[in-house]
Amino acid sequence: DIDNQKSQFTTDYIKNNNKSPVTPYLLFRNLYNYDMRELNEVMANMDTSLRASAYMPALDDYLKTLKRTDIGNIFVSFMMTDTAGVNHAIYDMLGKGYLLIDFWASWCRPCREENPNLVAVYNDFKDKGFDIVGISLDKEKEAWLKAIRDDKLTWTHLSDLLYWENRAAKMYGVRSIPANVL
Repeated sequence: DIDNQKSQFTTDYIKNNNKSPVTPYLLFRNLYNYDMRELNEVMANMDTSLRASAYMPALDDYLKTLKRTDIGNIFVSFMMTDTAGVNHAIYDMLGKGYLLIDFWASWCRPCREENPNLVAVYNDFKDKGFDIVGISLDKEKEAWLKAIRDDKLTWTHLSDLLYWENRAAKMYGVRSIPANVL
């Protein structure tokens, strides 16, 4: 309840104080609460005096990322290494039906708690044109591989082992995990 109240207070402050120098900072710190349309609306309503804020370049870049990867747009392809060190392009994984890109990490408790659900969905639909590719935000290969084994994740897994600097996560504007793109 307290987290929800804090989130609502922050959202209300951002929407109702479009001239406050605090607004770009709060928006930057709470980007995960906004989808592309909400962020676009909030930024469009900000007073032009706030364009000088140190947070505006990062907000502009994030909004561009969200627009590029918004629902209905053609996916953004990338290449990354699998668990055996082989490079794969996401483009090559498409075409059979639906592809769920699952951003996760071995150290992410909510991700690990969600994995049994992903396994169940995958097992139910893998023969009907559904596939998953896991994109790990790990930085330690052994922890990544152990989590894949422990959680019985049988689909393709990719990572550049760059933690929050993961290229695919940055391309898709992932700021919290678990996160999925279908």
